Amino acid sequence: MATVGWRDLTQRLEATAQALGLAPGEVEYIPCHQGELLALEAYGLPGRFRHWIFGMRLERLRRQKQQGQLFISELTVGSQPARIYFCLGLDLPWALALALAHGLAHADFINNHERLGRPERRRVPALAPVLAAEARRWRMHLGEQPVEDLLSACLALEHHSHLLGQILEEAQSLEEWEQSLARGVWAELQYLEAERETWWLNEGWALHWQGKICQETFGLGQMPALASGPGWENYRWAAEIAQRARERLGEEGYLRLCRQGDDSQILALTARGKPACPPAIQIADTNYRSCGYLYLQHRWTGRPLDLRLLPYTLEHIHYLWRRRVYLETWVERAGHLICRQFCYPE
Repeated sequence: MATVGWRDLTQRLEATAQALGLAPGEVEYIPCHQGELLALEAYGLPGRFRHWIFGMRLERLRRQKQQGQLFISELTVGSQPARIYFCLGLDLPWALALALAHGLAHADFINNHERLGRPERRRVPALAPVLAAEARRWRMHLGEQPVEDLLSACLALEHHSHLLGQILEEAQSLEEWEQSLARGVWAELQYLEAERETWWLNEGWALHWQGKICQETFGLGQMPALASGPGWENYRWAAEIAQRARERLGEEGYLRLCRQGDDSQILALTARGKPACPPAIQIADTNYRSCGYLYLQHRWTGRPLDLRLLPYTLEHIHYLWRRRVYLETWVERAGHLICRQFCYPE
């Protein structure tokens, strides 16, 4: 590949992607150092509010990087326009072109997916710095602890954003500033939840098209090989799953799946297993015992709750509800399901 600047390279790759039938929409390219990409991976959204949990994730990613288990070449954010953050320190042959082509394919997937491409969802990344500024204002006005407690309570339901939304809809005791901040966090969690639920589809699509885009752009006789090494196992699985889906569904069927489906469908289709979905918890009663207590039910789907985390989660739900919280769940004992009830505070 002839030496070209990254701006010229993106123009060539975009032209090829469009010629191949992809429609990524408007795209912004942002060169980054590896440390910046690690921070973006930890926070999930650029410019997001600070919280201890993000710092913990960042330290874990840094350790993985130091141990040679992780290297991030690009991250694509499904904003409007889409943003491709890419590492300028790529020194392997074709690495930069593959990273940018991979991001373009992600942008196409997001832009044309029935759920990911919704305008209201794609506005969330632009609002993340606004929410961060709001959190800073309240920290200055009220002090660190009240804001940190509220954010901790919301993030404790990170994998149950539907439940957080229901609680915020019904909660009567939250102050106005708490409702405003919590609803902003909920919007971010919904955005990230949609990404998690389409990860295998999105990566499989991007891995398929990155090679084709580079092949056509540079007139290669064969597609560049997928990178190997620590941290790449899931990407190899994603490529394998995408190939199986195309073989079973045909190109048209696979395209429809990538435009409308989610991971549960492609994983079931290819017998790779089921995605690690969070247990289903729903509100059963908002006035339990006529005392305004919150009663939650865990719908059994074959996956028990982690009872070690239950006190932590109930404590944070109680913080949002401000009254006693009950949870009905199922536990397995000697091959049988037993219904148990927990409450906080006891």
